[in-house]
Amino acid sequence: MTANTNISNIRTLARTEAFGNPRNVALHLNTHNPLRSVYGLRPQHTLETPALPELSATRQPGSTNANWTDVCLHYSYLPLMGRNPKESAYRCSTYNFTPALVRQLEFMDPHFLENLRKADEWSAKDQNGHGGAIASGFDHAILPLGKGSDPEIQITWGIEHFRHTFGRAPEGFWAPEAAVSSEVLGSLAKHGIKFTILSPWQVERINGENPQWTGEGYPVMDFGIPYKIDLPDTQGLYAFVYNRYLSQELAFTDFLNSGDGHGLAEKITAHLNCNSAVTCASDTETFGLHKKGGIVTLLRYLAYAREFNHRPVNLAFLLDQALNSEKDIPALSIKSPSSWSCEHGVERWTANCGCPDHTDNPWREAFREALNFLAAKYDDIFEKTARRFIPDLEGAKLRYIDVLLGKKTFDNFIAEETIGRQRPAGRSLSDLSAIFDGLVPRQGMFVSCGWFFHGMGLETGICLGQAGDLIARLGALAPGLEEEFRCMLGGIYNSAGFRERGQCETAADQYDLTKREQSYWAEKISAL
Repeated sequence: MTANTNISNIRTLARTEAFGNPRNVALHLNTHNPLRSVYGLRPQHTLETPALPELSATRQPGSTNANWTDVCLHYSYLPLMGRNPKESAYRCSTYNFTPALVRQLEFMDPHFLENLRKADEWSAKDQNGHGGAIASGFDHAILPLGKGSDPEIQITWGIEHFRHTFGRAPEGFWAPEAAVSSEVLGSLAKHGIKFTILSPWQVERINGENPQWTGEGYPVMDFGIPYKIDLPDTQGLYAFVYNRYLSQELAFTDFLNSGDGHGLAEKITAHLNCNSAVTCASDTETFGLHKKGGIVTLLRYLAYAREFNHRPVNLAFLLDQALNSEKDIPALSIKSPSSWSCEHGVERWTANCGCPDHTDNPWREAFREALNFLAAKYDDIFEKTARRFIPDLEGAKLRYIDVLLGKKTFDNFIAEETIGRQRPAGRSLSDLSAIFDGLVPRQGMFVSCGWFFHGMGLETGICLGQAGDLIARLGALAPGLEEEFRCMLGGIYNSAGFRERGQCETAADQYDLTKREQSYWAEKISAL
């Protein structure tokens, strides 16, 4: 034995000889924060949005007025990068950063975003060309609840934004809240997506048969393999069903706070005894923000992984390995629609279903109806304004992402979309500019965060800020619309108990508060 011999390598060799090939461990990090900004300051026809304070002091008790995205960046996103992209947790995991979050990071910390791209490149070098980054819905809206072309816009814009950010096509797609339906999965397959990620309680059948179920209502299945989606029009689309037991232990117990990377390796080894590989999914904020010791625990585990004969991989690599093996891939049928954070399917974002924790949220259904009303009004204005000039209205909405990403000017976009038709000019061109500019808040006001928590509050205000921005951008095209919309909001009352904690009594009050805060910050920024 030479003086330079690495004891760790000898241990790894010994374990490999004893146990055979390394066992794959695939961790997925879901990363999202909604846009917290003064929406009216977004320049026309671009996605540039300044990251501003969260404006929460008047809405909830306490003096905190921090930018929550900045908090998550410093407690979770940055520490997971380690000393550099080559040594980061991102290099050996699967992760999505929603476009809504990336837009903020481009403003707040472009160096971090560049390191995220480098981590994806290192991942591809390690894993046969498969990077760890995957795409997500553009605004983190619940895709099965989208009206008309909304799901298609969210998917198309999300994929194109991913290409713009990472310089390649995505192999995987994280549906916000893992919320999917048969139609959503068909759209992902149509766009060339190879895999998505689901929770165990979204499983309906495996190979056409009902699986065995545990007493808690979870399927007995191998969580370490991909499953072929068994639906029409989903040729070539697969799903990974994450290991519920490990995932929930990390998210909902204090284990991660221990800093015990060795203990995490032992837990993963136990799961490898009954699964082909380990697949685990968690919100990125679990590590560091919610579990203070989570960063240390994870990074220490990654340092120990080789000694336990574990090979941290991303899901694209795991899928490629399965497709190139001689093993049959089981077919999977899903509950449609369903999600990972609502036991009632997708009711958490549209009804008083009792989530979370059997709480009472009577405002949810009425709030969605109000936003659907506003969206329908906008859609009608869009159709009446544009149909005279643009032959393919729905296709134009999808292609508008090229303008938002700066690939085309709005003038060039209109010139291409109106070929063979009368060219708009003067007032007609201004109206077209307004309705296309309204597409961004029209999509953004359905961000899932608005319905997620108990009671209306800051997150609901984010949706209402986007709604107000949409109305403002429509201007003279929508006379009286704000009064009509606000009248609907006036009849939507907050959850019991929330009004006593400093929150607004009605959605109309929340809307007014949001507008006041927006005006305050717009004036402050204009004076800089």
